[in-house]
Amino acid sequence: KPRKRITLAPRVIEASEVGIDGHIGSLFPNSPAFGDSERLVLPVDVPQKPRKRITLAPRVIEASEVVIVFASGREKAAVVERALRGPLDPRALPAQLARNGVWMLDRGAAMSLERGGSILRPPAAS
Repeated sequence: KPRKRITLAPRVIEASEVGIDGHIGSLFPNSPAFGDSERLVLPVDVPQKPRKRITLAPRVIEASEVVIVFASGREKAAVVERALRGPLDPRALPAQLARNGVWMLDRGAAMSLERGGSILRPPAAS
């Protein structure tokens, strides 16, 4: 029996905190998931517990209209800067799949961006 092809075009993906190693969701650096062009959701083995997880395929994240990424803490500042300003290499730094997304950062995670003078700040309350 032939398999039906399902197409998915999500509007928003909320990715919890970006990892200090640049992972997003359960897409870790150099994940075999980057080689899968068929599935939308993939089983993965990752270096952190729990080791067996499922994750959205990289192409699903890339095809999303809006991706929301959260990061907090000074220890995330370097990876946030690399994800947003470094050379594009999502296999090595999966958070770059969301480079054009909405990044919600606390002061610590944004500290490297502030030095560059291009951090966006909310308008002052009137």
